[in-house]
Amino acid sequence: MSLRGGETRSDLFSKGFSLIDDSISLGQEGDSPSARMGKAAPVLIYGEFMGMIPDKEVYLYTWPRYTGNGFIYQESTKQEVSLDRPTLQRGGAGEVRRIFNASSPSYMDPFYFLLRDEDTRLTSHFLAFPGDSLMLRWYRFTNRVSFSGPQAKQFELQHVLAGLTASSKYTTAQNIIVKDREKFLAEYNPKGELEAAKKQLGRHLEVVVMGKEELDLLEHSMGDREFADQVERMVEAYREDIPATRLALIQTDVLSNHYALQAESLSRLLIRFPEWLKEAETAGRITDMLTDLDQKLKSKTVPQALVTSGYIEFWYHYSEASASAAGIDFFDWIVSQEAGLPRDVLFENYLLRKERRLPDFDEKLGLIAIEVKDPVIKARILGIQANKSAGATISSSPLLNSEGNPISLTDYPDQVMLLEFWAPGCGASKTFYEKIMKGLHERFQGEERLQLVSIGVDVPEGTLDSFLGEYYSDSGINLQAEDTTPPLLTQLGIRSYPSFVLVGRDSRLLKVSGFPDNDPKAWVKLLEETLNNEFKD
Repeated sequence: MSLRGGETRSDLFSKGFSLIDDSISLGQEGDSPSARMGKAAPVLIYGEFMGMIPDKEVYLYTWPRYTGNGFIYQESTKQEVSLDRPTLQRGGAGEVRRIFNASSPSYMDPFYFLLRDEDTRLTSHFLAFPGDSLMLRWYRFTNRVSFSGPQAKQFELQHVLAGLTASSKYTTAQNIIVKDREKFLAEYNPKGELEAAKKQLGRHLEVVVMGKEELDLLEHSMGDREFADQVERMVEAYREDIPATRLALIQTDVLSNHYALQAESLSRLLIRFPEWLKEAETAGRITDMLTDLDQKLKSKTVPQALVTSGYIEFWYHYSEASASAAGIDFFDWIVSQEAGLPRDVLFENYLLRKERRLPDFDEKLGLIAIEVKDPVIKARILGIQANKSAGATISSSPLLNSEGNPISLTDYPDQVMLLEFWAPGCGASKTFYEKIMKGLHERFQGEERLQLVSIGVDVPEGTLDSFLGEYYSDSGINLQAEDTTPPLLTQLGIRSYPSFVLVGRDSRLLKVSGFPDNDPKAWVKLLEETLNNEFKD
């Protein structure tokens, strides 16, 4: 099949653009009958909880391999999993047991899934293939998990790799980043705690000064192959049990997630310290680090590896760091790449990660909708454009007031509304109320053309009033979402808190991104200008 410029998929694949090489489908190989038949099929999951099991609902989340929002639970396909009532296991010592079974949606290509209850993840995310089946057993007293079934080894490997990734030995989270080391040590004197934690957790537990010391630490981690070598040893132990292509894809995914953290750290440093690029020695070090990341990126030549979430994370942060090093706006950097994939995936990631701070959100959204070629990604972008672009009408789906009665935002015609979405326990939401929202309520008190609407998300039933004065004011309209994924949040793509939306007098979306940060005067100016524009007559 010929692509742009006469290139074939194999030509592009040889350059490292694995996403474009779909000459084989990883979903169409393996042990499952559906996979061998080349049909879309669900993954069947069975499980047992052994031990003292709390009476909680369990949910199955699934999402495609390449997407800008797959790891965001609100955007995933969510299904409630039915659990039978607790029973005592027969024979031997009595042990409480709960059984469940679940079936994912049908997919033609590999996808991710995880299980979680109301509070915590019960599993890490697994990369699954159509027609797979799996039996999980949790031993709650020992916090041990066992696997059985045709694809048991495939999921067992991913489980142990997830444990390796989460290991404190391979994370930089133990580093304490401070502006002034001497001041920090003098004020907090954590020497004893640091030494004790160092013995308990392993290497790289240090008080690091912001800036060049962070760069030193990152440069060291890029040259440290211990994590990659450990992954290789683990994968090698499963070569006789898992098809080679699947094994390579799993290995690529976990390594890419690890390298993505390094690329993200470099990108953040370049954004914070752009002056480093003017220092010859430091700029040379950064160039070498980008070259190292580029080699790691292009070495992943497993067919379709680029569409795994790990590889997308790696590609995205590497591209952002490269754009910063070249002094180019990241959006312009993406535009400069070759049309098609993987640029389409970068566009979607950029849009969904940057949307809150894009003053020209609609303009960029329109350009992306034109540029994206991949039909799946294009459909998602057009869906965002239809629902979230300025000029769309806000959803009339009901929210709940403090009495638990349904209220629709379309019940307030001929008024401008500023919607603030917050979540209990979110420090940023609480701080924003104190610094901004409280003042806006005072400034616009009695302004009949404007409604300040507070919407609490994931607020426990019957507790909305307990957050009064900390997260919202009694002088506005105060509502809560019935659950964490109401149609309104899905429409607006609300994934972090606080988030804001400005709605016009005819329920049109006026602004969904690019709001002022913590400048009270800028917020007042925004609302005054909006009122003047909406009520010109």
